[in-house]
Amino acid sequence: MRRLPKLSGPVCTMLLALCALAFMAVTPRPALGQGTCGGQYNTSFITTGPYFSGSTVTIRVTMTSAVSGGTTTNTEDVSAFDFIMDCANESGNFALCDGEGADNPISYLGPVTTNCTDAGAATVTWSEASAAPPDGHIQFTPNNDVHFTGDGQSCWIQFSMQVNNTADPANNPVVQSGAWTGSCQVDSSTLSGGGAGSDNFTVDSCAVTLDKQVSCDGGTTWKDVTGNDDTDPSTPPTGPECSGINAFDSNPATNIKVRYVVTNTGTVDLVNCSANESNGLIIGATSGTVVIPGVNTSFNTTDATTQTTDPFTKACSTELASYEADTATVTCNCASSSTEGRAGSAPPPSSS
Repeated sequence: MRRLPKLSGPVCTMLLALCALAFMAVTPRPALGQGTCGGQYNTSFITTGPYFSGSTVTIRVTMTSAVSGGTTTNTEDVSAFDFIMDCANESGNFALCDGEGADNPISYLGPVTTNCTDAGAATVTWSEASAAPPDGHIQFTPNNDVHFTGDGQSCWIQFSMQVNNTADPANNPVVQSGAWTGSCQVDSSTLSGGGAGSDNFTVDSCAVTLDKQVSCDGGTTWKDVTGNDDTDPSTPPTGPECSGINAFDSNPATNIKVRYVVTNTGTVDLVNCSANESNGLIIGATSGTVVIPGVNTSFNTTDATTQTTDPFTKACSTELASYEADTATVTCNCASSSTEGRAGSAPPPSSS
């Protein structure tokens, strides 16, 4: 067996040094001056609620740069802004926000206003999707990238939407989500940035009903004109008619009693309510449509949603019947600063 010659001390030392140099060459060096790139998203409502079917909702989305780490350059540009008008889920996370599809209760109106500027300090113009997809996803693109010259700079984009008549208060709240796409220049490095966020609002309903109820037996039983069994005591409706007789010979006429049940069936308070009866003879007028006395002028949604008036009594007569068919109506305003909603109800006629 031949024995390998031993390496001398200086040679071994040199080989160890070469190994160390080779290791240093393949080990990545940490990059100097690494920066950060992000952004903030904030929504504010320009219009104030309550919002109803048909209401216009105007929002302003503020985009704020978040860029740092550069020694000479820290800028951020915005190349796109995406907005979903109603998320099927309520997380508000843009990445998880799927539109409501064909049932989307919000329609895009525009127009777009903004104070965002490009690198030349000129105000940008945003082009939005000419027709929103069924999921309500709107894509906005600036004619030039929005330019932020440093960290913490902001600008906004503003537009309007409309609440459709398909909006159902049972599905509240309406959750919206958006995201803007950003790109940062940190010295010589280009980093991805941007921000995302969400908002929500409630769709209210402004509605009132008036149920005219008649009795021909002195108030023992009541005919519920609308067909809803909300009489007290509860009596299933048997039809809209209540039969009585006129006075003849020594026989007195049947006394007809009429009462009115007004109910706030919406989700907001009602004010400036006015109820009218087309057969004024029922409540003591000479004829024609008159205001029903005793009906509240307001109905809140907590402790006064329903009111039943005291009965009005009138003897059955040919003159009374001549003003048939008699109907009653009620109109109210929604208790809001904008009073956009108006509620009213006209049930089927009743005969007395």
